[in-house]
Amino acid sequence: MQDYAFRRLREEPVLLNLLNYWERKRADKEIPDRRDIDPTEMPPFLLPHLSLIEICEDDRLKLRLVGTEIVRQHGRDNTGKFVDEYLKGEYLTYLTTLYLELRTQRLPILTESVFRHPGTHLETTRLLLPLTLGGADVRIALMGQVFRYPDGGAKAPIAHPLDAGALEILNQITLDREPDGAAQPAAPAIRAE
Repeated sequence: MQDYAFRRLREEPVLLNLLNYWERKRADKEIPDRRDIDPTEMPPFLLPHLSLIEICEDDRLKLRLVGTEIVRQHGRDNTGKFVDEYLKGEYLTYLTTLYLELRTQRLPILTESVFRHPGTHLETTRLLLPLTLGGADVRIALMGQVFRYPDGGAKAPIAHPLDAGALEILNQITLDREPDGAAQPAAPAIRAE
């Protein structure tokens, strides 16, 4: 699965560049801190695809920042909201479990899923990267998300609620580190046009 995950990252310049940025910020630490992340140092094409999600003490998730492409695809800006304010059911459970696993595993996670609604088949790939918040615990996730319409359909935002039960999880892969603690090598940074 690791080979597949890194192959998929190489196919997604946004996510690969985000992982490379996170690795640079990690430097000799296990996990970078939120204060290490500076959007002005990132390639501009990354920013619309990024979110910062706080993993709160009570296991609730709060969106601190949501990029413009994610807002466009979801049809609303949820910045400042708790995820359980606008999601429910299996999708909320899936996302909560994913971020709690990120907190526990302390390693990047790559996920692939498909939103299936009448007239819409939208694939999405997420890269979740752990961040600390002035301590040792993972309290923030830096998330990159890209969207694909495999059938060449319209690039309109999702017109149905995300928790309408039409999400199919394709893959969820925790990216391992090699024994020396370094992440497995990613390809050189790729610039998206």
